[in-house]
Amino acid sequence: MRDNTAKQNSTAASTSYCQNEHFVAQFFDVSLGTVRHWRYLGKGPRYKKVGALVRYSIEDLNAWLASRPSGGEAGIEVGK
Repeated sequence: MRDNTAKQNSTAASTSYCQNEHFVAQFFDVSLGTVRHWRYLGKGPRYKKVGALVRYSIEDLNAWLASRPSGGEAGIEVGK
């Protein structure tokens, strides 16, 4: 049973970070250069390096998107 749990955790970890930078560019509808620039500046979504490979998790992409400021008029009272 213990080996099975370790296998499940290993599988979850390996599939979690499976998206490449091309996927990220499509996900956010930006250029590949923008994704690379974010990474260079340290301002984009979290990623993992595996040798020369760069991988992102869907969870980290969604978390980064949720952390971005949003627009609108929240907190502004109209007519005052």
